[in-house]
Amino acid sequence: MKFMESNVENPENWAFSAQIPSARTKMHKTLQRYPWRKGWVGLIFRKRFPAGEKRWVISNVRLNGVSEPLVPATTYFISLRSTKQFCDRVDRSPLCGQSSLNDQITNPVPSKSLATTIAKLALWLNLAIGLGLVVVHAVQSDWLAPITMVPPWMWLVPTGIVAVIARSALTRRLVSLMLLVWLSFLFLHVEEARSLTRFRDVPARSQAPKAVRVATLNCNIGSKQAALELLEYSPDIVLFQESPNHTTLLEIGVELFGKNAQAVTTGDASIVANGTLQLINPGNSHFCHAVVTLADGRKADVISLRLSPPVFLLDFWSGKFWKKHHTTRVKHREQIQAIVDHLNNSAATDCWIIGGDFNAVGRDGCFSPLESFRDTFSQSGSRWCNTGTSDYPLFRVDQIWVNGNVRSTVNKSFPMQHSDHRAVVTDLENFGQ
Repeated sequence: MKFMESNVENPENWAFSAQIPSARTKMHKTLQRYPWRKGWVGLIFRKRFPAGEKRWVISNVRLNGVSEPLVPATTYFISLRSTKQFCDRVDRSPLCGQSSLNDQITNPVPSKSLATTIAKLALWLNLAIGLGLVVVHAVQSDWLAPITMVPPWMWLVPTGIVAVIARSALTRRLVSLMLLVWLSFLFLHVEEARSLTRFRDVPARSQAPKAVRVATLNCNIGSKQAALELLEYSPDIVLFQESPNHTTLLEIGVELFGKNAQAVTTGDASIVANGTLQLINPGNSHFCHAVVTLADGRKADVISLRLSPPVFLLDFWSGKFWKKHHTTRVKHREQIQAIVDHLNNSAATDCWIIGGDFNAVGRDGCFSPLESFRDTFSQSGSRWCNTGTSDYPLFRVDQIWVNGNVRSTVNKSFPMQHSDHRAVVTDLENFGQ
């Protein structure tokens, strides 16, 4: 079976055979998509011509064993937009002779199918959402907190699904715009894009003898079993939230550090360390502040905190939904600002460490009071560092921040069997300097 194919510049200078593998593959796909009646078939090929213009080449043959084309040496060029209507019209025609077929394809009427229109609208909407997210995450408005509360990487999932479903409507311009917008969003706001390129493991203590290892863990309503899971990571300082009581903390300290362990708590938050602890803010509070002095004399102000719980509402069409998220964002910022003000007034050293359960995702607008601090994840976060929940780590709510010359060399999260949060472990250099 042969078919004729024409060139834009010279319609009679070349012809191909359907026995060529690439042509046969295209022919097979076309036959599956447009099975015309009575043994007639239209073969549709897209070629890139020298001028870069894409056109659809339609050749007509019949599958009754006759090797000649129905219309010898004749090819019709029609736009992509009119291709489907052309196929539908010929499929409905009786195809009684050459003249009727010619009448069908000589003057095709451009049209746009409903599916193509919906696909293009979906792609343009996808593009507009991506551009809006770039702006929203950059501005971090409190009234748009429900949008930024969603981890940025999650927005990439529906984007990819829409692009795959509507790929038939993709054009070069749309592809370029979508890549520009969503790659900008990826590199500006998706912090996991960097951590997934790092493959650092927490080293054995013998390999990092001068580093101070700090761990933070939400103990899931005071679970001692969850706290003792940190034993295998050999920390020097541990920050607990939803903390056990003081007596249990001392027992945990002995298990972790031996008889030299000390523990302090303000109710919900606590600190356990292999050294001396001086509690600065006694009483119940959303944070616990202590001056930690290690055995080698290095000293730092350390804070363990747990901010107000997040909002668990999904009725985004309700004004109450947006107002509650706004109120929670403002409250988180006020709680962090109170900690920073407390440190400015009460710190005994120039080395400050703040860690715990922030109940807010990384880069949230509530972190603005920590502009003089650095998130250890941004310095050395390795692989997937999200912490909530332990089984399905979608949100990075457990974090450790440092100031001054303190530098994190590794930051990782580890799943816990007895807690709904993952633990965060980081190694710090220049601690107490």
